[in-house]
Amino acid sequence: KHYGFLFGQYRASCCFWEAVVLVQTMLLVAAAVFGFTVGSAFQTLIVITLLFATLMLLVAVRPHYHRQTGNLAIQNIGCLLFTSLVAQSLSIVDVSRDDQLFGVYSKVIGAVVLAINLLFVLSVLWRLYKLNYFAHLRRL
Repeated sequence: KHYGFLFGQYRASCCFWEAVVLVQTMLLVAAAVFGFTVGSAFQTLIVITLLFATLMLLVAVRPHYHRQTGNLAIQNIGCLLFTSLVAQSLSIVDVSRDDQLFGVYSKVIGAVVLAINLLFVLSVLWRLYKLNYFAHLRRL
């Protein structure tokens, strides 16, 4: 009962999943801290690989007790993965060719990343609204 907050959101067969989340977090932090030694492009590829593996685990195992929570976790990792992939394209473009074209490209990519993340935040807010999460604010 005392540690139910650690595994209460997961199915009984997946009570270990919080450990998986902690390992994922440790690996992402390690990639961020020690990845500079291999260069930013390879560091981003490491992060993308970790996010993809996490996404595949979430889809395969479906550890969450509530379907909505599991779908939200999948959307969260998917949003991070897609944002990382789109941002990775900035390192692929040859900057030396045309500075003006790169400026336009980077602004478009920035707008796409912003739109992806805004859509994710709006989808979370919509789900909370549908669950009547903000009902207490109406009384004020």
